Amino acid sequence: MGVWARWCSEAPSKSGFSSTRKVSGREIAAITTAWAGTIGCRRCGDCFLPDSTRRRRRSWIGKSSASARVSADSGDAAPVLSGQTRSVHGEGGVRPERTVPGVHRWLSEALPATLTLAWDAPQTFREVRLVFDTGLHRELTFTLCDALARRLMWGLAQPETVRDYVIEACLGGTWVPLCEVTGNFLRQRVHRFPADVTASALRVRVLATNGDLKARICEVRVYA
Repeated sequence: MGVWARWCSEAPSKSGFSSTRKVSGREIAAITTAWAGTIGCRRCGDCFLPDSTRRRRRSWIGKSSASARVSADSGDAAPVLSGQTRSVHGEGGVRPERTVPGVHRWLSEALPATLTLAWDAPQTFREVRLVFDTGLHRELTFTLCDALARRLMWGLAQPETVRDYVIEACLGGTWVPLCEVTGNFLRQRVHRFPADVTASALRVRVLATNGDLKARICEVRVYA
């Protein structure tokens, strides 16, 4: 039986999607497999498919042979390099054999807080991608039920999401600001710099969130 599906093609329309058409279950399986094979690429951004984690890509300095080390002034920073950007295990989640349990995010103990990615030797890059926690555990759906609608946070920045932050690079032993962001409410932010940056370390200083008292970052990706 055919089903209706919409996906982002290699040549998307102005709206970002191909036209909607009736496709078979076999075609959807092929599309899903293709997506699984591109997990971790720049084009796909933040996504999750069972049985898949982001592939190690040559352009991703953070998990290349450069041997990145991640640390933080508080909390366990290691989960930001787990290759998965959300927790999907447990009751109501993905089957245990199809995912990796864990928080898959850095959670600081207080604000402000700093997350640092360092390399054994200086690395050259031009792009930094951050994935923040946007409360994916929270129900968010269309509903005609007034009682349920009152519990939803439509049109509001999720409290866990980092609001104000600064990205800095260590150049010759000195921390130099690359960009500063205020008022963020997005889950994924891509920062493309006008020129190559060669640094021995990169850090994200979280100054404030949209309500939560702790900083939360799911992933840091650095591209040459």
